[in-house]
Amino acid sequence: MINSNLKSKFIRLRKHLLAALEKNKKKETIQSSNSTEINAKNTFEDKVFGKWNNWKASLGDTQKGFVEATEFILTLLLLLIIIRQGIFERRYIPSESMLPNLQIGDQLIIEKVSKNLFGSKAYKRGDIIVFYPPKEANNGQDLKQDFPNGFVRLTGLSSDIQVGAITLFPFLPKAEDAYIKRIVGLPGDKLEIKSKDGVYINGQKLTETYVFEKPFYDSINNLKDLYASSVACGTTLDSKFENNTNPIIIPPDHYLCLGDNRNNSKDGHCWGFVKRDRIIGKAHSVIWRDLGLKPDLRSPYSELF
Repeated sequence: MINSNLKSKFIRLRKHLLAALEKNKKKETIQSSNSTEINAKNTFEDKVFGKWNNWKASLGDTQKGFVEATEFILTLLLLLIIIRQGIFERRYIPSESMLPNLQIGDQLIIEKVSKNLFGSKAYKRGDIIVFYPPKEANNGQDLKQDFPNGFVRLTGLSSDIQVGAITLFPFLPKAEDAYIKRIVGLPGDKLEIKSKDGVYINGQKLTETYVFEKPFYDSINNLKDLYASSVACGTTLDSKFENNTNPIIIPPDHYLCLGDNRNNSKDGHCWGFVKRDRIIGKAHSVIWRDLGLKPDLRSPYSELF
């Protein structure tokens, strides 16, 4: 009887010991896995930053200070590019072409989130956009593709930036001109502009509550008229349109953009259409105006009727 009890107790003890050993083994496996992950992470960081940090540590104080200042400047540039290209930038109004809604000197936030997320779906009739004008608007000269001008477009830093009489970046070129206008025609629209009347899209007149006055320039009913209008503006379109009496159909991925101050605006009636890849962003809000109230820049949507 005693031997039987001892044997039973021994079997139970053995089971408890085996269970404890198994539990401990699992715990060690988990710890080993975590340790492997940490070591792998440390190995990756060492590979990426270790050599660089070791090299910096070997430098003298002056050299190390220069390297760290360079790191700081490059980090700021990267953040600037991310914000300017991905989120928003600031622009100001240099002319009267968008009166009465935007005045000379107004400073605006130009948002870019919708452009980056939605592409062509980001733009609708009535939106105010900022864009690089087509070459026809700039005496046939297109955007310069060299590194300094590309850097200016990317960062917004240029020789135009001054503090008092001091130019902060004299080694950079001036920023290329950008226009601000309102989208009136969308891809695929049939367009007409009737003198002393207004804009017609697919045969129907647009309701444009935002315009300063009706257009007084000659009517534009076909491509020939658009060519003649460009000549009158001093910005000649391609000569293939000179005698082309076909209706004006806005090409895919292009927009007709006009100023709200129709008779004092060099816009689409002078140089045609804006390609989507030239659009910088949409006007979101006025952040500075010397006098008066800030207007609401949300699209009035130019309803057809």
